Amino acid sequence: MSRTGFRTLGWARSPKQIEGVECFDGPHSLDEVLAQADIVVNMLPLTPATEDMVDAAFLGKMKRGAAFINTARGRHVVEEDLLAALDAGQLSHATLDVFRQEPLPEDSPFWSHPGVTITPHISSIADPETGAVIVAENVRRFEETGEWSHLVDVAAGY
Repeated sequence: MSRTGFRTLGWARSPKQIEGVECFDGPHSLDEVLAQADIVVNMLPLTPATEDMVDAAFLGKMKRGAAFINTARGRHVVEEDLLAALDAGQLSHATLDVFRQEPLPEDSPFWSHPGVTITPHISSIADPETGAVIVAENVRRFEETGEWSHLVDVAAGY
């Protein structure tokens, strides 16, 4: 149970241990997570393996009536499949912060769809105070150990 009182499931390619999160990993456990979640939040990196990942098959494995939030990258989602899942009632709602084409064209059906909330690409605004703490900690760590934390793994794509 998370600190907010909600059961929180997390999925990643590799094993993780996060306090308050039931962690699942590997390709086979994703279906289990999708079938249980009332809200699926996509925060995955965009790689060749995750591009177009949220398609009709993915959405069809989600719990009927669940909601979907995308704060990662627009190219994760096959937009036509998402609209079809909303129209069919497979999903109850989608909150979208990113799109395949940005800015979102004026004639996009997302603007008028009753099951869609659009946010202005604000999923991760850096707060100067907390950002400074992270940078300072990383510099301190490097000075003490010669190692950086939170580095991009070029081979993995994120």
